[in-house]
Amino acid sequence: MLRVLQVVDRMDRAGQETFIMNVYRHLDRSSIQFDFVEFTDTPADYDPEITNLGGRIYRLPPKGKQLLASMKALRTLVAEQGYKIVHRHYSNSTMYFELLAARQGGADCLIAHSHNSTQFNTKLLHQLCRNPLYRITRWHLACSEAAGLWMFGNHPFDIIPNGIDLELYHFDAQKRAAKRLELGLGPELLIGHVGRFTTVKNQAFILSVFQRFLELEPSAQLLLVGEGEDRDDITSLAQSMPLKGHVIIPGSRSDVPDLMMAMDAFIMPSLYEGLPLTLVEAQATGLPCLVADTISQEAKLTDKLSYMSLQEGPQIWAGQLRQLARQPRLDQTEAIRRAGYDIKEVSQRLTYLYLNAKEQSDRPASLTSSRF
Repeated sequence: MLRVLQVVDRMDRAGQETFIMNVYRHLDRSSIQFDFVEFTDTPADYDPEITNLGGRIYRLPPKGKQLLASMKALRTLVAEQGYKIVHRHYSNSTMYFELLAARQGGADCLIAHSHNSTQFNTKLLHQLCRNPLYRITRWHLACSEAAGLWMFGNHPFDIIPNGIDLELYHFDAQKRAAKRLELGLGPELLIGHVGRFTTVKNQAFILSVFQRFLELEPSAQLLLVGEGEDRDDITSLAQSMPLKGHVIIPGSRSDVPDLMMAMDAFIMPSLYEGLPLTLVEAQATGLPCLVADTISQEAKLTDKLSYMSLQEGPQIWAGQLRQLARQPRLDQTEAIRRAGYDIKEVSQRLTYLYLNAKEQSDRPASLTSSRF
């Protein structure tokens, strides 16, 4: 059996982590098994499922001030366990340091996987590390064209779509009704958002938009799903605004497909993104989406997604959101499949990569679909 080491910060319910789990669930685990490095000293959301699927979890010292200790631990782990394939998922090229440690530990197939299209606070270091990262890695993957250009510049790279399990996202009116009943909803509109509570997701703007939305739809509800370092701040902000009784912040949830079916419109005013997995999921259920034009045009997989500038302000966003929320709901999973986001197909491509990686002595110029 081939064991591939996946390197992440934490396996919580966030975009890239959920994508990895989608792939993991659809692998032939009799031939390929995933193990995980997490730079944390506390359990993460997906850890129990990883263990149940046969994966090993290695918790290494958190990075930051412990960077040298983290890299030493990773190098030692790779050497002692004999990993040859190491797949690092990240949002900037400083993943070079982890992959360098893996190379020093004896890994001979390093995979760099870009999951974002920019990052405000690391641009200088990112620019310094881009070329060394490219030289040290054999495979260069990205969730979108924008994410690939951000990570690899003019060098060749290959796009691996953020695939989803389409069977979970077929729109089902009965599931919608049941979930709305569970949430205590009647006919009122439900505006939704799924994402990590962090500055880039711009949840404070969502609250401002929803405040204006309530002027148009006084019975409406807002559902903000996720965890993150800003959750307490956003909760406090919501409590300080005239939104009492209208905002639901349930934390991390495992029933996201059904929650999306319960929603009437989805909002994502992010400051930047690669190609958000949640937008693939939302569109699959036929959920109308209003997103910031800072998000790549590649995210528009169906006509259910609309772009708007953040400069338009909360009132304009609220008016557009109201129009979208009144649209009829139709399943869009076949459109998502045609766009290449079926996790079964994506998993097959990565399986091909992993099984052939050690046989490739030279890095190819590109991974075309015919070779995948």
